[in-house]
Amino acid sequence: MIPLAAALLTLSGTAGADERLTAPTATVVSLAQITKQGGLHLLNGLPFTGTVIDAYPDGARKARFQVVDGKADGAWAEWYPDGAIRFYSEWRAGKGEGPFVYFHPNGEISERVTARADIWDGVAEGWHPDGKKAFERVYQAGAAVSDRRFAASGEE
Repeated sequence: MIPLAAALLTLSGTAGADERLTAPTATVVSLAQITKQGGLHLLNGLPFTGTVIDAYPDGARKARFQVVDGKADGAWAEWYPDGAIRFYSEWRAGKGEGPFVYFHPNGEISERVTARADIWDGVAEGWHPDGKKAFERVYQAGAAVSDRRFAASGEE
C-alpha cells in the first residue's frame, strides 16, 4: 500500500517511478479522447496504455488515472474545482485494489475503505466535515457485517 501523502505527491503532475507506460501509445491523453467499451479504456478504438487526465472548463485539474492495456492500473485521483483532493484509489488490471479514500471539500477525509479485487473488504470508516467519526462499517468479501453510525456530535 502506498502512503497517502506519497501517492498524492506522485499525482501532482510528475510521473512516479511506478507508472507503467508503454509505447507506441500516447503517454498522456485527455479523458475526452478516450472511449470506454466492455470495461476497457480505448484510444482510437484500441486498448490504451498511459495516463488519462481530465480538467474543469477553467483548466483546473479534475482527474488523473493510469491505464495499462485498456484497464485502470495504478493510482486514480480526482479533485474539486478549487484544487482540493476529492478522491484517491488504487487499481490493478481494472479492479479496485487497495485504499479508496474520499475527501470533504475542506480536505478532511470523509470515507476510507479497502477494496480487494473490486470488492470492499475490511473496515470502512467515515467522518463528518469537522473530523468527528460518522460511521464504521465492517465488510467481509463485499458484504456488510456490522454498521455503526455516529451523530455529528460524535455520539453513537
